[in-house]
Amino acid sequence: NINRLIRNKLLDNSSIQSVNISDNLLSIVHRGSNKSSAIKSFQVSCNSSSIALKDPASMNNVILPMDESVKIIEANIDKTYLRISLETIIK
Repeated sequence: NINRLIRNKLLDNSSIQSVNISDNLLSIVHRGSNKSSAIKSFQVSCNSSSIALKDPASMNNVILPMDESVKIIEANIDKTYLRISLETIIK
């Protein structure tokens, strides 16, 4: 599950409260074990035919799993939109 992957790899197992797009970054509001909210922002890019989220502060990143029939050609943030170009293989 993508939610679990992001929480484990990028948010120290915090629960995700909301996701926003601004200033060319994907920002995730999350709540840790101490119940206080925090925001982490990520750069979005295409990596290995998938979508990659990279934390510019720590340089940690995660490549989101995709179905093998879907190939991500390009992924980026344009103002307040996440734009994804993809190809699919229909069998």
